[in-house]
Amino acid sequence: MQVHSGTIDPGINYMYTQFNGCGLDFVRAARLLDLCSVDVEAGNFDYSILAAASISHILGDDVAMKVSGLVWGKISACANWLKPYYLLLDEDVTMSSYTIQTHR
Repeated sequence: MQVHSGTIDPGINYMYTQFNGCGLDFVRAARLLDLCSVDVEAGNFDYSILAAASISHILGDDVAMKVSGLVWGKISACANWLKPYYLLLDEDVTMSSYTIQTHR
């Protein structure tokens, strides 16, 4: 999952990120995506919509729309479908058993 929101410098073909989410928030959003991916119905949604819906549960609807560039009407059905997974994830407050693989 890559999160971005920002402006493109006209002289440079690069988008400067404006997403300042806490690393733990990113891990929770990634964990939510990982959890819901075992459900075959996840295939009913585009990856970008799944990511935005995950972010909406972790950081809020406004942040999800800003970083994804999607309107709430595109995200809402997936966010509603994702809610039981979020509630399950929210019950597990210990995150020490979950690791994210990083590449350098």
